[in-house]
Amino acid sequence: MPATRVFREKIFLCHATPANDEVYWLDPVLPDGTVRMSSLETIERAADGITERLILCAHTHIARAVQLRDGRLIVNPAASGAPATATSIRFRM
Repeated sequence: MPATRVFREKIFLCHATPANDEVYWLDPVLPDGTVRMSSLETIERAADGITERLILCAHTHIARAVQLRDGRLIVNPAASGAPATATSIRFRM
C-alpha cells in the first residue's frame, strides 16, 4: 500500500506522518516514555504541502484533533479498542 492517499480529492490519509510511517505526528513519545502533544509549529511543518482541508492520521492510538492556523483539520480517530501504548507510557501536556 502507498504511505499516503487522498480520498475523493478531499481527505488526505496517512498512518503516522506524511513523510514517515513510523514517526508520531501529534503525540511523540519522549525518551523517558512520556507522551505529550507536538507543538502547533511542528504539526504544521509536517502538513506543509498538503492541500486537503481534512487530514486523517493514526499510529499513536490516541484520539486527537488539531485545527491548523489556516483552517485545515488533522484528526487521529485512535484505535477501535484500548490504546496500544496506554499501559506503557505516561501522558503529559
